[in-house]
Amino acid sequence: MNEISVEEYDSLVDAAFMQPSNKELMEDLSIIGSVKQSSSGPRAGGSKIVSVEYSDTGTVTVWTPSQGEVWILQEIALAVATSSSSTFAIILEAGGNSMQASAEVTTSTNKNYNSSDLGFPNTTFYVDENTSIQIGKTGSFSTVGIHLMLTRVR
Repeated sequence: MNEISVEEYDSLVDAAFMQPSNKELMEDLSIIGSVKQSSSGPRAGGSKIVSVEYSDTGTVTVWTPSQGEVWILQEIALAVATSSSSTFAIILEAGGNSMQASAEVTTSTNKNYNSSDLGFPNTTFYVDENTSIQIGKTGSFSTVGIHLMLTRVR
């Protein structure tokens, strides 16, 4: 095999069964996996940026990982376009419960924010299929662009 992507590796692992006839396949996947997956750090080729733009008020889900995936949320950035007062905050939801994870910010001018501007915790935050990253918005604005820097660990 030449180059294999993280997604291709996941597809192979998902389709493989542990049985005597697949012993060689499982050994090959283990060798490939030792490069693609780590219990102590990020997966090779597993970083991505999710960018979404919203123009409606209320709380919306920005991103939720696929089943079986675990990601580290490394950075959040917002780009707010407004000509009057608008308020927003980052919200984390897990298992039907939610919490405000950033300071509530109010602005009446176009402005860009990063996670430290928002008071987002400076810690390793893992996100899996049971966790979603949301943004809550009120007021009057043209758009809010939200950008997430994520690194996959599983």
